[in-house]
Amino acid sequence: MLIIYLLIALDVLSFVTNLAIQTKHVLLLGGSFFAIGLLGSLSSLLSVVWRPIAGHLSDQKNKQDVIIWCLLLSLFGNILAWASPSMWLYSTAKVICVANTAVQTLLKTTVTDLCASDEESSKVFNKLGAFNSIAFLFGIVLGSHIADYERGIDYAYLLIISNIVVSIDMQRSWFILPTTTLCPFKYGTPCT
Repeated sequence: MLIIYLLIALDVLSFVTNLAIQTKHVLLLGGSFFAIGLLGSLSSLLSVVWRPIAGHLSDQKNKQDVIIWCLLLSLFGNILAWASPSMWLYSTAKVICVANTAVQTLLKTTVTDLCASDEESSKVFNKLGAFNSIAFLFGIVLGSHIADYERGIDYAYLLIISNIVVSIDMQRSWFILPTTTLCPFKYGTPCT
């Protein structure tokens, strides 16, 4: 389960780092505060539509593959946003990044799949709440600090992209989404 905690923490860290630099980046590209609000509303709307689609795909296909594809789309979107010279390209990149909104939901359904009882899953979800809070607080402070540098946007995107690459590597390298149910507290052993 530690791997799932780390994946969720990296996802939250990337999200809040992006929040910390988004205003500065949009204003540097010639956008306005209205554009920031419009982009946020559009992203939220697309996220509401995308999450059930990703959930349906994960039911039909392997959940790990859907998570990796969501992370790859987010990686592409963040690289595009980092390199974008215009507000239009940045907006397109942020729409592509909406694919990442389903990752936390899919990881949480993985927890329910791996836990043998409701009691075990509630223990894990309690720990996830703590990990989310710590990652959020750490990420917003780190992202805000990085954003103050002259090349802060570049550093923040490097951090976000690095987090996504590490998340993809963790998904591919470790056997966290097995075909048989594994006990979440005894990594690698079947539940009894």
